[in-house]
Amino acid sequence: MFGLEDDFSVTRASYESMVDWIVEELDEAKDMVPVDRPAEEFGKITKGVCLAEKANLLLYANSKLHDPASSPSGPLYSYNKNTWLEVADAAKAVIDMTQYSLQPVNNWEDYTKIFLQPNSEMIFAKARNPNFEGTSAPSLDLTQSPCGWGGWSWNSPTQNVVDDYQMANGMDIDELGSGYDPSANSIYENRELRFYANILYNGAPFREREIEQFLPGGKDSGDGCGALEDVSATSYNLRKFLDEDLDFLSTNDSRAPWIFIRLSEMYLVYAEAQYNLGNEPLARMYVNMIRNRVNLPDILSSGDELFKDIQHERRIELMFEGHRFFDVRRWMIADVTENEDMIGLDWTKSGSGVLTYVSKTVQTRNWGDKLYYLPIPADEMQKSTLLDQNTGYN
Repeated sequence: MFGLEDDFSVTRASYESMVDWIVEELDEAKDMVPVDRPAEEFGKITKGVCLAEKANLLLYANSKLHDPASSPSGPLYSYNKNTWLEVADAAKAVIDMTQYSLQPVNNWEDYTKIFLQPNSEMIFAKARNPNFEGTSAPSLDLTQSPCGWGGWSWNSPTQNVVDDYQMANGMDIDELGSGYDPSANSIYENRELRFYANILYNGAPFREREIEQFLPGGKDSGDGCGALEDVSATSYNLRKFLDEDLDFLSTNDSRAPWIFIRLSEMYLVYAEAQYNLGNEPLARMYVNMIRNRVNLPDILSSGDELFKDIQHERRIELMFEGHRFFDVRRWMIADVTENEDMIGLDWTKSGSGVLTYVSKTVQTRNWGDKLYYLPIPADEMQKSTLLDQNTGYN
C-alpha cells in the first residue's frame, strides 16, 4: 500500500513470488470463512471458493505459458516449481465437499437450467437482483437475445465454435461415420445436447417460434430488425444464460446469477492435473463424468490425444464462461486457434421455401506471439521508471 509521499520507483515482483503470495493468502482465507452459507448469503466467499481459486491459480502457473523453457522466460514470466499435486488436492477438496454436486441432465432443456437459478453446482457466483446495487443492468437476456425479439445480439458465436460441437454419438463432425450432414436442412441435426442448450441457430426453437436468420423476410435477419447493428454477424446467437420465461423488454428483473466457478470446472481442473501427474486413468474418469452427464460416451484416449480431449471438454463445457481466452494462452496454442478467420453463415430462403446457406468470413484474424501477454498499461509504466514492460510492447 502506497502513501502520497512514498517513492513509486519500484520494480516488478517475479511471477513466482506473486503466485506464492496469493497461495498463502488463499490458504489463510479458507480457514477464516465458513464451509457453507445459508441461501440469503448466496454469493459470499466460502472455503470452497478459496480452494477453487487456489486450484485455478496453480493450474495457470503450472501451464506451458509459465514453463521456464517457454519464451519469453525469466522472473517476470516463469514458474519454476511443479505443484500439480497441489492443483489436484485443491480441486479434489472442493469436489468432495458435500454441498456441491453436478446437476442431473436428461436433455438440453435441463442443461440450460444450470445457469438460471442458484443450485448445488455453483461454487462462486454473483447474485443478480434489482434490490442489489449494480447487479441488474443490463440483463444478458436483452444484450444476447436475437434482434427479432428485441435483443441486441452483442455476441455472435462463430461457425468455428459450432463446428467444435460433437455429434450425439460422441464423434467429431469430420470423423468417418459421424453421421454429420452439412446440407441446409440437416446441418444442425443429431448434435450433442450442449449445442442445443448453448447456441441459437437458424431454425432453432426459441420462445414461441423458430429463429429466422434467412433473407428475405427472416424475423431475426436484417429484414426483420429495425437496427442492423442488432443483427447477428454470423447468423448465430447465444442461448446459454438466457431465460425464455423473462419478459426482458418490460422488466430488467433478471435473477440469473453470473457464475465465476462451478463444480464441473473443478472436475476438469482435476482431470488436467492428474494427466500432468501421469495418472491417465483418473484423468479420463473425471472427463468422462462430465461427458456422461450430457449423454456422451466415454473417451478412451491416452497420451497427447487425451490432453486434446481435456482441452476439447473445457472448450465445450465452459463455453462463454470466460475461460477460453486464457486457456489458449496458457496452453500456448493461440498461434493456431487465434489465427483462424472468424466464419459465419448467410442464409437464404427462396419463394418456394427452399433454404440454402453460404459461408462468409466475418473477421480476418492475425496472431502475434507477443499477445500471449498483455501490455502493462502506459499510466502504470509512467509511475516508475524501473518497471519493465512485457516483451514486444516496448
